[in-house]
Order: sequence, then C-alpha cells, then structure tokens
Amino acid sequence: MGLRVKYAFVLTMILVLWAVALSVGRAWILSHPRKAAPAKPVAVAPACTAATQKSRQAGFRAKRNLAPNHWIREEDLDWAAPEPGNLQKTDFINRYSACPIHTGELVLASETRLLPLVEPTAGHVAYPLDIRDPRALQTVNAGSRIDVWEQTHLVTQNTSVLAVICKSDSPPNDCSAIVDAATDEFSRLQSSKAESLRIVFRQAKP
Repeated sequence: MGLRVKYAFVLTMILVLWAVALSVGRAWILSHPRKAAPAKPVAVAPACTAATQKSRQAGFRAKRNLAPNHWIREEDLDWAAPEPGNLQKTDFINRYSACPIHTGELVLASETRLLPLVEPTAGHVAYPLDIRDPRALQTVNAGSRIDVWEQTHLVTQNTSVLAVICKSDSPPNDCSAIVDAATDEFSRLQSSKAESLRIVFRQAKP
C-alpha cells in the first residue's frame, strides 16, 4: 500500500504542476496580445486631376491618348503651345503617365512618374520581352496589344503591354516591353529564344 500511496502522491503533484503551468501560460498570453504584422507599403499613384480643373495649371497638351504607364516621348505632347508655367521638356520626356489622358487634355508634371507602376491582371505574370527591332520600339507603348512569334510558331496572342522600360533613355537602349502574360504564355516565352522572337502589332497604342 505504501508504494501505491507514494505513486498516487507523485502523480497528483505532476498534475498540479502541469495545471499551474497552463494557468501561468494562459495569463502571460492574455497579458501579451500578439501584435499584428505591419502592413506592407503600397505604391501610391499621383492624384489625377479632372480635365475641367486644369485650365489654370501649368502643363502641355497631349497630342494623342495616353494610357497609364505610357512612356512619354517628344512626339506625344504639343510643345508649341505651353500653358503658363516654368516647365521644360525634361519634366515630361522619358517619364510615365500616371493617369489616363485624352487627346488635347493638359498633362501636368504631377501626373507623371519616374518609373511605371506595373500591375499584371489576376493570374497573369509581368514578363520583360526584349525589343530588338527599332521600328517596334517607335510603336510599342503601354496599352499596345501584340502577338509574339518565334519564327512560324505563335508564342502569345493579343497580349497587352503594361509598360516599356529602357536601361538608357538618351538614346533609348536595351529596352523591354513588359507584357501581361498568362501562365502558359509565360512558360512559352521563357522557353523561346529571345533573338528569334518577333512582335506583330494588333493595336499599336490606345
């Protein structure tokens, strides 16, 4: 009987200590609530100004429609008729439109950004497609829709261009069209030989 009593006593003490540990742990958790992880920074686009509110602001008129992320070139804006303000071409050229702009609408420097904000559609991937043809570089821009061929094989069809990025702007050199590629298109682009790819335009610019 003595041995059984000692065993019961030891087991009881273990259970008591375990219960105390649980109680202490619960109290500590309650007194130290888990802090939420800090939110990831979100890229904020410059505010777009309504065309009707730009009449007294400084800028240049658009000669064509400019989609968001449009790579602004000299031929895109009317430099001959600047609105009042101490603005230069360098405030616009080789920058990117942050807002949708219509033909004839005033473009403000605050509506441009240094780099494009690339956001592929759900389930798609942004893929950098080398632009090797100088004629294609003069035509392609954000909002263009293209087919990509590898010799006689169709790689992508009616694919949207999200932006054009060049490592050097003066003159444009080593440029890529960032295309909105579906998963299967992405795989085909990766497995293709870059020097064999050819761009065919369905829609040059919006």
